[in-house]
Amino acid sequence: MASFDDISTRLLEALHGRVAFLRKHRTPFTIAASVIFLVGLVWSFQKLNLSLSDLDIWPALGLFFVMAPLGILYGAIGLMILVHIAGGTKINLAESVKITAYAQLAESLPLPGGAIVRTAALMKSGVKTTKSVGLVVATAILWISMAALGAGGVLIAQGSVLGYALFGVGLLAVLPVITWIFKLSGVGITALIIFHRMVGVVMMAIRILLAFAIVKLAVSFETALFFTFANIAGSATSLAPAGLGVGEVFAAAMADLVKVLPATAFLAIALNRIIGLMSCASLVGFISLFESRFKKLSSMRNAS
Repeated sequence: MASFDDISTRLLEALHGRVAFLRKHRTPFTIAASVIFLVGLVWSFQKLNLSLSDLDIWPALGLFFVMAPLGILYGAIGLMILVHIAGGTKINLAESVKITAYAQLAESLPLPGGAIVRTAALMKSGVKTTKSVGLVVATAILWISMAALGAGGVLIAQGSVLGYALFGVGLLAVLPVITWIFKLSGVGITALIIFHRMVGVVMMAIRILLAFAIVKLAVSFETALFFTFANIAGSATSLAPAGLGVGEVFAAAMADLVKVLPATAFLAIALNRIIGLMSCASLVGFISLFESRFKKLSSMRNAS
């Protein structure tokens, strides 16, 4: 069986190749994703006979000011756990929040920007490149596969055969990742990471609930959990900026399985993505402004 370092090296090579490919074809991917996204938005509004004034502002504000920032805090805690696992120099929460915010904003690029930023943060803390890549990719797989387990469980409860396939794929992906982490850090940290990812899936489901509430549709938590998989899988796709259009199309294609209109699913996932990126961009802007003023004050004090 291949060692952790061997697998990490292969992942690093694959990541380099993928980044080079995406950089070369950045413009057509971005244009295609933007066209799909915009056409999908127009189609959704027309299909549902909605206008912007029909959207509910309160869940949108909850998404922007509460859940999106909490998502960045959640990601920051996850990054701190990764640094601890890898044995790197510890980073404080404020620095981790900053890195996570920039990583989430980097995901709006048509390449694995978020993964690159997180890997660089681990390397800066003293973690070897191969281990950094391995941990970032492994936890990303864990993130997607746990969402698949949740979505599969929802379908199984509804008597859908597809649920067993989705649950099985998620389980097959979860087990090797958990084994890796266990070998690196032991039972305690492995349990902590599993719990952390479970909390993240629940938080994403709450975001999806709010996104559906924006279009004035009340869905059950189970339905929101189902669409969490589409959202996470779409975000993990680096062929388009932040998975733009991919998660939305995926959600629309799966919508009939939980008796939701495809147009409603597309619009809800799109609103969650747009508002989340806007909130993240605002936070990054605030951090940049704060740092700029802090440095200016420091230089003035040193000069005096």
